[in-house]
Amino acid sequence: KKTNNFKDVGGFSLIVGDFSRDTNMFIFSNRHEGLYDPFKDGRKSVGLSNSAVMNSWPKVKLGEKLLTDYADKCNGVVPDENELINSLIDILSHQTIEGGELYSVLDGNGSNTVQETIFVPALVNENGPGYGTRTQTLVMVTDKDEIIYVERDVALNERQIQRFFIEK
Repeated sequence: KKTNNFKDVGGFSLIVGDFSRDTNMFIFSNRHEGLYDPFKDGRKSVGLSNSAVMNSWPKVKLGEKLLTDYADKCNGVVPDENELINSLIDILSHQTIEGGELYSVLDGNGSNTVQETIFVPALVNENGPGYGTRTQTLVMVTDKDEIIYVERDVALNERQIQRFFIEK
């Protein structure tokens, strides 16, 4: 069903589904009509950004690859929570473009550079703070129906961890 209710809202994506079954998760986004099944093409991981769900930016595809590589490296052994969080934050901190190369974004040149690097360092121009990664967010669902929400404030290098349980 097509709707125009979200046309004036910034891009958003919402993950919905039964998290007890790997094949029953969908993404609802105002940049895609209807529900999108991100695993229908055999993907092992799904990353979200401000890009359209069906047309992920290169940095999202890189993040998905790094996450899949990390999962393969774990070889079915789940690391302890702190190690897992640190490793996932490391993936979100992966930087493929140096800060100097990103300054062209502030000048209106090289518009695709921020789509290529997962972590964007804080850029400052003559008007003060400019573009950059502000926060990094992890949402993990355990086999005990616990949701662990981790948000890292990059500027303060502080983490907030919230825990919720899924009611059945």
